[in-house]
Amino acid sequence: TEKYTILEIAEKFAHKPIAILGEPGSGKTTLVKRLAIHYAQTGARLPVFIDIARYSADSEFNFLDVLRHYVDEITIKALLKAGKLTIIFDGLNEVGIDQRESAIRTLTNFTMSHTNNQFFITCRTADYPTFLRAEVSRVEVLPISTNEVRAYLVKVLGPDLEARVYW
Repeated sequence: TEKYTILEIAEKFAHKPIAILGEPGSGKTTLVKRLAIHYAQTGARLPVFIDIARYSADSEFNFLDVLRHYVDEITIKALLKAGKLTIIFDGLNEVGIDQRESAIRTLTNFTMSHTNNQFFITCRTADYPTFLRAEVSRVEVLPISTNEVRAYLVKVLGPDLEARVYW
């Protein structure tokens, strides 16, 4: 199993949408939020975070409408055309089961229409639709051990604060 940082994943698999898969609480959302923060700080790309759990076919959900909350339509179209967006669809598994097929179809059509942009989809491994495998690169978040968590906290916070944070 090869291991990558989120930035390495973004570079290596940029040619098609990337599914970040993992178990509940494994850090899928945290991982893509870190990438969004990196892009926002560096200005390399414009990150857009979409809570796909809010998808509803009944409300004629349109990703361009969601993007209009960030910038105006002319800017959106220019950014999409230039391939400057990283769009994160968070929580595919949280879309209602009766809405999931429609959400996946809408998501697939949107990503296929704007292929020069970067797309991430987070989903629990068990709920990931197998038929998306051809269109989407899959990356799994590995579980981390207690020792790895503690070592990370010591590195970031120091041993004294780690002992107070992790008990």
